[in-house]
Parts: sequence; C-alpha cells; structure tokens
Amino acid sequence: SREEVASVIKTRHKILDVINKKASEIRLLNERLKLAYYELDTFSYTISHDLRTPLTSIKSYTELVLATNKSLDDQGRMLLGRVLAGADKMNFLINEILKLARVGRTDLETKELDMETLLREVSTEVLNNASTRHVELIIENSPAISGDQTLITQVFTNLISNAVKYSSEVSHPKVVVEGLETAEEVIYSVKDNGIGIDLHYHDKVFELFKRMDNAKSFEGTGVGLAIVKRIIEKHNARIWFESELKVGTVFYIAFRK
Repeated sequence: SREEVASVIKTRHKILDVINKKASEIRLLNERLKLAYYELDTFSYTISHDLRTPLTSIKSYTELVLATNKSLDDQGRMLLGRVLAGADKMNFLINEILKLARVGRTDLETKELDMETLLREVSTEVLNNASTRHVELIIENSPAISGDQTLITQVFTNLISNAVKYSSEVSHPKVVVEGLETAEEVIYSVKDNGIGIDLHYHDKVFELFKRMDNAKSFEGTGVGLAIVKRIIEKHNARIWFESELKVGTVFYIAFRK
C-alpha cells in the first residue's frame, strides 16, 4: 500500500540521516586526532630541540672542570663523572624523542627494498655495538618489501638490538630474523630466546616510556618500540608479538604487497 511504501521511504531517510551524521562525527574526530598528533609531534620536537642547548652547556662545563681543575680529588672526579653520564643518558633520550617526533613529520619515500642487504647491514652494526659478542644471529629468507629505507632500517635496528640485548644473559643467546611471503603480505619475524615479557606488560609494550620490571637492569629509554609502532602504522602495516617469560619473544611485522 501507499502508506507502507511511504513508511519505508521515511525510515530509509531517517537511517541515512543517522549514517550521514555519524560519518560527519567520525570525520571530525579524525581531523581532531590528526591535529592532536601534529601538536604532540611539534611539542616533542620543540621541547627536545630546546633542551639540547642547556644540556650541551652542562656537559661542556663539566668536561672543562675535569680537564683544568687539578685540585679535584677522586670523590669530586667521580661525582662529575656521574654528571657526564647523566648528561649522555639525557642526550640519548632526547635523540629518541626527536626520532619519534620526526616519524610524524616525515613524508615516506617508498621504494622496493633489498631486505637481504638491509638486514645484513643492520645485523652487522648491531653486533658491532653490542656489549656481548657471543650471540648467534641468523637471517632466514628476506623477501623484498615496499617501504621507506631509512625508517624500515630503524625498525629492524630497534627490534634486532632489543633481541640481542635481552638475550645476552642466557647461556646460548640466539636471534632469528625470518621473512615469509604470502599471497597478500610479507611477514617478518624477529625471534629471541631471552628474558621474555611478563603477561602483565603485554598491553603496554608499545607505550611511550614503558619498561618491564625484568628489563630495568638493561640500558634503555622505553621509546624504541613506540617509534617502531609509529613507523609501522605509517606504512599501513601491522605489528604484534608473542612472548613467554624466561623463554623468549617473537615480534611479527606484516607488510602489504
């Protein structure tokens, strides 16, 4: 009947109005989120950049006192040494925050990446800088992916160096990097047999400045995995992990073809 048709049309219009309203709200929220990210990146970049000047002064004056003041006793030199160590640690943290801010401000320069070369170069650099030299680091399969070479290098440098670092205290540390190609994705994994991640921290791993209790004896800032996640999201890729305490951890990254 005409009444039924009119009722259906009226209902359809109401549904479309609700959909359009919700779509407008989602667009507005997305714009606000983008603005919040931009403001956060700008704030982080500005603060970190501005902190470098006084930090450089602190370090320079401390080094000058150590080099020229002959009346300093061992206690004084030890205390000034701690000031220098603290300044170096702060400088490293500032650099990490700047890296995080730059990810949001950088346009991707995407190209096909020779992953075999990239991973071997990263692995060599990580092992050369590692505090331990007895880690077995294996690369198995390295299918090409499309991405920004600088940022992808940063991702694997962080993941592999973490795997080496947190495996360094086991008797036979082993890290395996492997690529697997499917019909739709290229999936890379970085596996270690290190200290593992407590289940309590599984939902906090990618948060800024979050560090596990069992990882606090190792050097770190709690920024590296936040950088990794931001880079992976910028590439429209996925990252997740599996871990068992005192057994090891595997990080997975899935890149779209």
